[in-house]
Amino acid sequence: MKILNYLSSVLCLIVWLSACDTNEVEDSNSEGEVFPSSNESYMVWKLVRMTGSLRGETFTGDEMAYQEQYVFNEDNTFVKSRTAEGKTEEAKGTYKLEEKGEERFFCTHF
Repeated sequence: MKILNYLSSVLCLIVWLSACDTNEVEDSNSEGEVFPSSNESYMVWKLVRMTGSLRGETFTGDEMAYQEQYVFNEDNTFVKSRTAEGKTEEAKGTYKLEEKGEERFFCTHF
């Protein structure tokens, strides 16, 4: 069961990363830090677009089946929230930022 949870976390992270628009996200400040140090929350990722795999349709905003976001905090905790049909569900966990070469990864654990 732990393997299934891990795989689903990795899949969710891949979906989130593929949904990011690099024109809308800044990943470092002027000092080269990965996150700003003056905010209570380090970073917020919001799902902005969904693409259907069967027909290639793209959905944005209220057209999407649900709204979702991750809030990554300074203490290496995060909150994932999903709102669908007026109901919001949350999951909490920890994360670790890993760097391999020039690539950065968020390893999440629910």
